[in-house]
Amino acid sequence: MRPAAVCRIDHVNVLSKDPEATAAVLAEVLGLPVSAPQVGCPTFELIILAAGNMTLESTRQRGGPQPGDGIALTGIVFEPATTAAASSAQLQDRGVPHLAPLAFAGPHTRPSTYGPFRRATDGPNWRVFPVDGVLSEGTPVVSRASARALVAGAPMSGAMGSAMGRVASGRRLGRMSAGLFALPPEYLAICEWGHDVPARRAADAQRFAETQAAGPGLTGVREVVVTASDLDAARQRWQGLLDPAIGTGDRWVLDDGPALVLEAGNRDGLARLVFGATSIPATSAWLAERALLGAGSTDTELRIEPARVGGLDLRITG
Repeated sequence: MRPAAVCRIDHVNVLSKDPEATAAVLAEVLGLPVSAPQVGCPTFELIILAAGNMTLESTRQRGGPQPGDGIALTGIVFEPATTAAASSAQLQDRGVPHLAPLAFAGPHTRPSTYGPFRRATDGPNWRVFPVDGVLSEGTPVVSRASARALVAGAPMSGAMGSAMGRVASGRRLGRMSAGLFALPPEYLAICEWGHDVPARRAADAQRFAETQAAGPGLTGVREVVVTASDLDAARQRWQGLLDPAIGTGDRWVLDDGPALVLEAGNRDGLARLVFGATSIPATSAWLAERALLGAGSTDTELRIEPARVGGLDLRITG
């Protein structure tokens, strides 16, 4: 059995024109507390919400194509089994295309609330790299001319990754080069945080539980659902990333985080989030009182009214 490259889903990114307003909507509708307030990174901006067993990042890229109206699921970001470097090496052995890890450091990329959990005051805030060829057969990141020197396994990719991480972390150079770091509308990535993640997750989980006690009564995210036009081909691609985790019925259980679920569809991409709830009847009543209960809800599966969450497909099961 070969070592794992990833261990769990760390967070899911949502994209909109206004990350602050989007975070406010999701916080109100789902009862999600803030894990990290707005971070104005040189290449993007984000607000992080605690969702129990993972986080939701409300984001907007400063360069590249800008989002349309509404809110869209845009990225699934995994935690590496050990380190970003080891994960990259594993994926190279498996032939999964990706870029070399970039280290984001300095005050301009540092979530203020994560300060107490930092491992080292002079270490990076996170190391991250995008992964191609899994969500779909396409390689929109590694095939870009501007990214060729950063493709993992290319000569000097490690040195280029270090240099570009410094560029992306700098306020002036980062803003000037934001287009170079722009990601496609939907993507996968792997992120190694530079802080004590279990301790921060425990603090997030406590705040989440407190807000849910007075809110909809969610227990966390049960599933992140993706679709594929060719289910057999997609199954092989996902297994190549998630191995040695076993996909039972196209559902991969990943540690204590959400399961990754693959379904047949007319496109390759992110489809929806499924939350868990302590009591479906109680959650249904809470949503109905606020006109949040969507059409198609049943006794076993609730649907959030899409118009109230920017068009997102958000569901809740027991």
